[in-house]
Amino acid sequence: MTSLGPVQFIAVGFPEDATYEGRIIAQIERIEVSGVLRVLDVLFVRKDPATGELQTIDVQSEELQALAGAQSLGVSRREVEGVGDELAPGQAAGMILVEHVWARDLAEAIESTGGGILAQGLLGPAAMEEIVAELAATD
Repeated sequence: MTSLGPVQFIAVGFPEDATYEGRIIAQIERIEVSGVLRVLDVLFVRKDPATGELQTIDVQSEELQALAGAQSLGVSRREVEGVGDELAPGQAAGMILVEHVWARDLAEAIESTGGGILAQGLLGPAAMEEIVAELAATD
């Protein structure tokens, strides 16, 4: 299997009256072109207003299909259903799976010197607010 950097799953919600106008797809394309992140999977889910059933559109990259082979490496059915459970009829969600290519390349450089990653993780806005508050309290 090809070396893979840290992979992040992001889910965002949209109200029933959201207007997409191509801005999200344009931003995803910019991310791909930048080379620092690789978009592995994009999934759009909408809860049908009449039936409550989930409707999905999956845009899996060729790289992900090649890496996954016979196994599922993208957004899992459990993740889709978990996000779908949060949606009211008519609402939608977008899910994206991205590889942090910059982190993979940095890790390879570190490992080539004999070093190794001791810890890694992603911090969301709430965690950053806590850190900033703690730092401010120490001043």
